[in-house]
Amino acid sequence: MNITLNVHSQNPYYDLANDIFQKLIPYLPTFGNTFGVTISIIHNKRDLCFNCFAREILYAIEECINVSLFSIFQSKILIFQESLWGKALNVPISKIKNYLHLISFEKFYSYFFRFYKQRILLLESHYLKINKDIQHLIIQKDEAFNHYNIVFQLTILPFDIKKIIRKYLVCNYESLYKLRKEFDAIK
Repeated sequence: MNITLNVHSQNPYYDLANDIFQKLIPYLPTFGNTFGVTISIIHNKRDLCFNCFAREILYAIEECINVSLFSIFQSKILIFQESLWGKALNVPISKIKNYLHLISFEKFYSYFFRFYKQRILLLESHYLKINKDIQHLIIQKDEAFNHYNIVFQLTILPFDIKKIIRKYLVCNYESLYKLRKEFDAIK
């Protein structure tokens, strides 16, 4: 994964952008350059901007920040935009600069998973409406989004072993990306 902090060290908000950058890095996909994220300061140093080609990454970042700061603002504070130049998520620096300590990305993967599933279901619905043969992809989708909670019902195994088994069954960023590519190839 290619994540870039595109803020000059002389920028007065460099530390703010770098703090967000450091908090986000552990939660982003680590394979390839598929989900490249760029963090920058824009609009005459008024907004922090996240750019990424995968909208689900931006939606997950948005959800993490909004949930982290909901007790302060009681509403969404980020703006998602899509144009010919790409996708962007902007947040006013004035709204987050005093609350960086509250921002957490710990639930990033669960939000990403939810938004990715919504996207795959949207594609599935579209292809079924236009009578595309996607039965093989529906099976793959059902397997990819299975949480395999049944593993926890095995009473003879210790909990730690159950977690390890489940880790190898549940999908990850790479398997979700491959599934998406297969759906996109149907077009």
